[in-house]
Amino acid sequence: MAFGLESFKQSHLGRRVGAIIEDHQKIGEMIVFSRHEIPAVEALGKALQTIGPEVLDDYVKTTIGRWVKEILGKQGWVPWKSARVAPGNLFSRGMIYKEHNKYNHGGEAAGLIPVITPPNPDAARAAIRRIRERAEKAKLGITLEEAIAWRDEGRR
Repeated sequence: MAFGLESFKQSHLGRRVGAIIEDHQKIGEMIVFSRHEIPAVEALGKALQTIGPEVLDDYVKTTIGRWVKEILGKQGWVPWKSARVAPGNLFSRGMIYKEHNKYNHGGEAAGLIPVITPPNPDAARAAIRRIRERAEKAKLGITLEEAIAWRDEGRR
């Protein structure tokens, strides 16, 4: 057997595998699995097993994994981490993918730190006014200053 992904794609077995891997529904399933942090190849294992014992070869399974990486890469997904695949599947481990735009160039998750806007004094004064008005309507018998003093008690 010739080595390499492109050689595998041109082989008889590669064409049979490709009919499954490049199916639009299977690509969609791989993306859904990745969104749920499940290895993408788990979506393919059962269907690939119907091809026959040829797909049990470790080289073939590795090549299928590389092919999945290529397909999902075109869809904007990048490898994130390796994980175990559910028992009974063709694969024992597989790659979980993440959407490329969720990461910065250093590979760290981007967008997880909220943008901190500087405090707006006018908005703070308006909020205090609304709190005072609600407290007066509710006739709680307590002022904002007293509530703040109770809150701060023990902080000193």
